[in-house]
Amino acid sequence: MISRKGKVAGWGVAAMLLSLAPCMAATNFYVRGDGLGLDTYAGTNWATAFRTIQKALASVPFNTQTVIRVQATGAGEAGDYDVAQRVDPYHADYANPYVMDIVLEGGYTNIGVAPARGGVSVICDLDGSVSEAGLEINKGLWPLTVRVSGFQIRDVTHGIKLTQTSGADYSPVCLTLNDTDIAAFNTGVWIEYTQSYGSHGGAQLTATNVNIAAGQGGSGDGVYIKGAWAGTCIAASGTDARTGLPRVSSITSAGGGGLYFVDTATTSPRADTAAFSSLVVHGCASNGICMDSLSVSPAQATLDHCTIADNGGDALRLISRTAPSWAAITNSIFANNGGHGVSLESTNSVFTCSEAYSDFYNDDVLVSGSVKALHATDAAGDPQFLA
Repeated sequence: MISRKGKVAGWGVAAMLLSLAPCMAATNFYVRGDGLGLDTYAGTNWATAFRTIQKALASVPFNTQTVIRVQATGAGEAGDYDVAQRVDPYHADYANPYVMDIVLEGGYTNIGVAPARGGVSVICDLDGSVSEAGLEINKGLWPLTVRVSGFQIRDVTHGIKLTQTSGADYSPVCLTLNDTDIAAFNTGVWIEYTQSYGSHGGAQLTATNVNIAAGQGGSGDGVYIKGAWAGTCIAASGTDARTGLPRVSSITSAGGGGLYFVDTATTSPRADTAAFSSLVVHGCASNGICMDSLSVSPAQATLDHCTIADNGGDALRLISRTAPSWAAITNSIFANNGGHGVSLESTNSVFTCSEAYSDFYNDDVLVSGSVKALHATDAAGDPQFLA
């Protein structure tokens, strides 16, 4: 259904995507880097696998979920894989959808006998000097959904960069990232959907068991999101096989902040919510977490079992001018940050902050310009981190 302005009518993305369900059949592509794959092959099984991730990405059709399975890097398996990019034009066609849904699965071992996911696949810039992102997709009209797991991405400018910069309605960009390590010269994860209508979709990240080290060769944030980030979540689960301890996700940037979110919506807002658990943000040049909802959207953050320490700026900084905006913090550590432990900024006192069973060492809690007394269950002692 099209409005008189040529935009998808306001009853939303859900109805549009449901109408596409019959044509969203699955397509599988395979990539192997052990010398037996060729980009001239069909790529539809391990025997006819592509050689490069670039070929598989370029072959992804619209309106079908495409699973790309990649052989693991390592002895007896494959070597490193070169970077991959795809740029699609702006498809100004509302009658014929151009939805893109990609699942990128790394770490397949033993592919000649009984393929199983037991390793990781390494992506890096193999063309000499580091000048390209590890995985980059620029999409025009229609949604872009990408799921990445089982990779190590290193020696790249940006780790993963997903953008939709045309401002097209109802064309959100969503990334799910699991069991992946990123070491980037600039930004680790970059997601952008430049849209002035907050209700028309956003730029969203869901991440579990990730380690991101950014700013290793210049400026850049661990995670940069430009757009309505509603529903973004970073967490960890399971047990670390090396230590026997519960897993955590970690983010650092020597050339910027840990996480920097900025909403571009100026009308039709929805709450910018984010949830963080079992997350360590440390050693960043500027803020650990900074979330700026600009003018119309409430900013809301939930932190549980997080550690934000040794960052150059504030540990947690939220900026909003719209209620209800808040931070809810439990079982977390804020230590030795260069600014405030928590800084909730507004010009009209829209923020509230609740914190409990947390430690604020050399860090305070600032709400709308006033220092807040800590909860009775909080502490202010040295957490005595292990080296």
